[in-house]
Amino acid sequence: MRPYKSKVYANDRLVNTIARVKNTPAMIQKITDTKVQWVDLSEFNTNPVLRADPLEDLDINPVPLGYCNHKDSAVYLMREPIRRDWKQGLRCQTLMALRDGEEIKSASIAYEDLAKTIIGDYPTFGKVFQTAVDKALPYSVAWDRSFMVKHTLEIVYREEVVIGKIDINADPNHGVVDINPSMEWVLEELEASIKW
Repeated sequence: MRPYKSKVYANDRLVNTIARVKNTPAMIQKITDTKVQWVDLSEFNTNPVLRADPLEDLDINPVPLGYCNHKDSAVYLMREPIRRDWKQGLRCQTLMALRDGEEIKSASIAYEDLAKTIIGDYPTFGKVFQTAVDKALPYSVAWDRSFMVKHTLEIVYREEVVIGKIDINADPNHGVVDINPSMEWVLEELEASIKW
């Protein structure tokens, strides 16, 4: 953690925000001279346990966002800059959620789902593909921070661009994704995201 002028200043900047402690998404509760008190974000609404760890275990770098599997949809999460915001960690006021290009209330995103996004806990592409073959896809599902597939089998990149489709009739050994020729610039990142 960066040194702050005082623990009062550190508390003002970090309490009730989301950061990481020992790589675990955490809701920061208090900063003391030597410790950070926090609650695991995935347990925040169900069974919160207050933990205390050395300040060195606190990571105040911005938490990674992107697609979040929430209820029956993949929503795209990003930070929204706010003027005169003194808080350093992520919080609902600085979190924007988009579904099909439309903003939805970020407060509706379950902390457990947000925690999975932060740590990169997604189903594999293979599981998503099998769900599509079984015709059991929800409205949309993400297999990576940057990629999701809609129930129409369209693949969307970062909530902005339809880059192709999943071909559920294709042989998995010879390709299951049809990429639009104009979208080949994203092919390397897409290939890196595909795990069976």
